[in-house]
Amino acid sequence: TNIHKSILDTVERFCQQRALELAVIECADRVNKGQGQGIDAIVKEAQKVSLQKDFGINFWENPKEWLGALESEQGTVSTGWTSLDDLLNGGFCWGELEYFVAPANMGKSLAMQNIGLNWSRLGNVVLFFTLEMDMKLVGKRIAAMATGKPYRTIKFNIDEIAEAIVYERMDKKPGVFQLINIKQGCTALDIEAYIQDFELKTNLIP
Repeated sequence: TNIHKSILDTVERFCQQRALELAVIECADRVNKGQGQGIDAIVKEAQKVSLQKDFGINFWENPKEWLGALESEQGTVSTGWTSLDDLLNGGFCWGELEYFVAPANMGKSLAMQNIGLNWSRLGNVVLFFTLEMDMKLVGKRIAAMATGKPYRTIKFNIDEIAEAIVYERMDKKPGVFQLINIKQGCTALDIEAYIQDFELKTNLIP
């Protein structure tokens, strides 16, 4: 999980830094004693400190095993749109990073919101980060998709639409669909930190 990887990365950075600090102290001590030989080897040895790495796969060895693992690890997730799934050989795969690219106001956000709704209806835990539009406005858009009501009429039918959303939640038991405002200028690390905090506090894996 992200949490496990984060812990290992933190431990590895600490060990690397500590090994380098000890190497510098030893080198300084040797210089003071006039024993400069071998200093470069001490530093190089300290730089080798790391946790055991995954060295990958040998293409020629156990192909049935790693090909089978690929299929189980990269299970395909339907987008909820048959025409799009057909183009993607069944949908998106776990662990892939997908880009939605188009000129402004061409429906990129709407497409992602629709896929998020579909995935939630399939029982998945979905986090939707929004940098521009407020999360409540995003929710209003998704409410129109979920209920089939025109967006412009929602303000006149709030009770009816809210009831329909609650009914679907009780009847179909969809997964979590969390809408999150995130500040402009955020980095991938900010989003990763939020996801890790979400996992810790909810025990749910997006």
